Amino acid sequence: MDFSLEGQSLIDMAKGYNHSEIGIKVPELIEGLKPQEDLLIMEWAAGEPYKIILNNPEVTAKTIETPTNKLIGFIELWFERAVFGDGRFHGDLHGHNIFFSDEKALITPIDFGNVGQLTKEDQRFLVDTFQALFLRRTGPMIEALSAYESVLSNESITSEQEKLLIEECLRVGLVTGGNLSEILIHFLATADSLGIIIPSHVINFARSKIFLEDLLEKFNLRAEALRPGFISKSTSAENIYLRVVQRNLSWTEKIKLGLTSFGLSLPAEKLSPALNPPAKSTQAHSTKTVYCKSLF
Repeated sequence: MDFSLEGQSLIDMAKGYNHSEIGIKVPELIEGLKPQEDLLIMEWAAGEPYKIILNNPEVTAKTIETPTNKLIGFIELWFERAVFGDGRFHGDLHGHNIFFSDEKALITPIDFGNVGQLTKEDQRFLVDTFQALFLRRTGPMIEALSAYESVLSNESITSEQEKLLIEECLRVGLVTGGNLSEILIHFLATADSLGIIIPSHVINFARSKIFLEDLLEKFNLRAEALRPGFISKSTSAENIYLRVVQRNLSWTEKIKLGLTSFGLSLPAEKLSPALNPPAKSTQAHSTKTVYCKSLF
């Protein structure tokens, strides 16, 4: 592991993840302490990991709502940057790698050792595939893969490959309400097994989505148990992605997908008042707590 590369990733990712309105901040490197191959020193992440918050027996309906809504906003930003922005994404966002500070109303992602970047062609493929998933139709999924030129290398999907891809999509519930991210993973894995080699960073992105969705689902369930009625369409991962895709599609594409009636084109910070609670005032000081990663 080369921590100097992770340090550069941290700088690059901060440009797209730092978001004052939603309340997201990537830790900064300490000035004058350049990352080295075996040493990386950065700001200490505020708050505590989402995993710790989730398992806290003293959490209440009031204290669970803000981190849950902040997580929704962060997932929107993560997905939008990867699929419609510069393609960069953090690939290891499990419950220990995302911190939340109630005092600062702030999310802090950490551990940028697994960072990927989608190409424009990858993004087009994923956008087309997500549209097919929203429609829960196999035909458009095959069409999306057929248009993935760099993967097919000027070849066509054979009738046997198409048959097996469709069978797998149906097996995992494409038309019967199955989890869309799980269906995507199975679709990509089946294509790979049939000799249609999917780039590793695309598969990494699809797996990363599942990490985030699993964390969100657990927070949604905990929030629902504490405050019945909390879970709604706006809090589901599928509708988070739908909002982002809708925001970024042309009007013609929206009509084709039947998305014009959803009315879900609000920016992430508008989803809930809980996304932007006023940060608690703190006394200004010059002391900075740091976190050090080392191979020693």
